[in-house]
Amino acid sequence: MAGVEVAGLVLAVIPLFIAAAEHYDDSLSPIRRVFQTPLEIRKYYLALNDQKTYVRLSLIALFGKLPSLSQSQKQALMNDDSDLSSLWNDENLQEEIQDVLGHAYGSYIANLDAIVSALERLVIKDKSLRLGPTVSSP
Repeated sequence: MAGVEVAGLVLAVIPLFIAAAEHYDDSLSPIRRVFQTPLEIRKYYLALNDQKTYVRLSLIALFGKLPSLSQSQKQALMNDDSDLSSLWNDENLQEEIQDVLGHAYGSYIANLDAIVSALERLVIKDKSLRLGPTVSSP
């Protein structure tokens, strides 16, 4: 082969190598996604668990202002594994919460119920933050 033919062949093959290099990353992205999926799921699980913690801290701040909260109710509030529906079912506490929140009570309960339902539906299967069946917005 003459030098001109070799140069022509090299110049003809270069675009093929460039196209292969461009598509190389695209062909590997599904494989990378398979290996990164558990990490992504873990990241979202931790973020949702953080949201559960923020909701519980909000409830601790709200219930902490209530004078009629018993010692056992305070301990239940501080324990992540305890069911808080007993707090919501206490009519005296409900009235005190309404007094503390005033006109914001209905909105607070509706938003809290939506947040807790979303957390339960998405990832956090425990029902510890669940509002009791007697809690309703006015």
